[in-house]
Amino acid sequence: MSNNRNVDPRHILGIDVLRFAAAILVMWFHFGYLMGAHPNGVSGIASRKLVSFPELFDWSYFGWVGVEIFFVISGFVIAFSGERATPFSFFASRVVRLGPGVWICAPITAAIVLMFGQFEAATLIKQFLHSVFFLPFGPWIDTAQWTLGLEISFYFMVFLIISFADFSKIRTLALVIGSLSSAFAILSVCRFSGPFGELITRAEHSRLVDLFLFRYGLYFALGVFLWLSLVKSATRQNILWCCVFTLAGCAKIASSVRSGNEQLGSTYPWEPVCAIWIVGVVGIVVSVRWNAVLHRAPMAVLRALKTMGLMTFPLYLLHSIAGASIMGWMVASGMSRWTALATAMVFSLLTSWIVCSLLEPRLQWVVKQRLSAGHTYYVEQRRRSAERVGGQR
Repeated sequence: MSNNRNVDPRHILGIDVLRFAAAILVMWFHFGYLMGAHPNGVSGIASRKLVSFPELFDWSYFGWVGVEIFFVISGFVIAFSGERATPFSFFASRVVRLGPGVWICAPITAAIVLMFGQFEAATLIKQFLHSVFFLPFGPWIDTAQWTLGLEISFYFMVFLIISFADFSKIRTLALVIGSLSSAFAILSVCRFSGPFGELITRAEHSRLVDLFLFRYGLYFALGVFLWLSLVKSATRQNILWCCVFTLAGCAKIASSVRSGNEQLGSTYPWEPVCAIWIVGVVGIVVSVRWNAVLHRAPMAVLRALKTMGLMTFPLYLLHSIAGASIMGWMVASGMSRWTALATAMVFSLLTSWIVCSLLEPRLQWVVKQRLSAGHTYYVEQRRRSAERVGGQR
């Protein structure tokens, strides 16, 4: 349809909506539950331990599952976009996707902390540098950035496949990381005693284990197999693996809920969290199946849905520490905690819209131009080098 000319009909708009919903879940978890239930955590400290919403605990404790949904979407999208990519185009797309968002949001968070938060200069500088240089180990300016190391690990594995193998090998990659991660999830649920149980417990808290995708790889793998089943070939084996990794995801979620209960002294059930997770997975299936129907909507609706997807990354990066700092300052100044909550949510949403609509595209263009120029120079130098070697022969 002509009125859809500004939105690629292949773009899966339902994924944008699902991304945005997952980001809202995570924000709701941090503001409604974690900040008050764990006042000695990063968000709690950022809020000066003054803000808590016990009335919302039962309605927000499950919001962290939005991160797991993010990982599944990432596996799907990377498989979807990487199939036709060259090594350089894939690398450049990932840098352009992640870099500008972090390089804009980290200074904004630092500025908010400087204006409204309580901080130590040396710690803030260290957090800022770890963030803008994408260091895989914390601390970061916003703890939400812990997930970026896992994303980059998955990107690197896919990059190796694009560079040195046929892209169909992504299925093998998904099988390997998904199977290992599923086995780890089952071991975590079983809670073995003795030295082996202690080893599993230590592994659950190891950053290296996370970076090698032993804990979260099943989510990326599920995303890849959803792509294989929905876009490439809905074979029995592909669908079976989707079911296996979905069930393993439930096991991982049950283990995480139990660990959270033990850490915070709560008794929340895992079943509602798992139900939300399954709804997210089903949401990807529905998004693909009904994409053509959704694209029949008016252009204003299509643009709004796409903007929601673009807002997701800055919203994820901006809300936790900046929002908590704003809330803590407002409550310390005598304002209502509910007013503080509403202000922090509006700030997070509005700022993420400004970033994705006005700031991020400009920096993305600059980064894309620099990468393209660097790649052109590299190719030209290799060509000249080859000509010199050929001339000497």
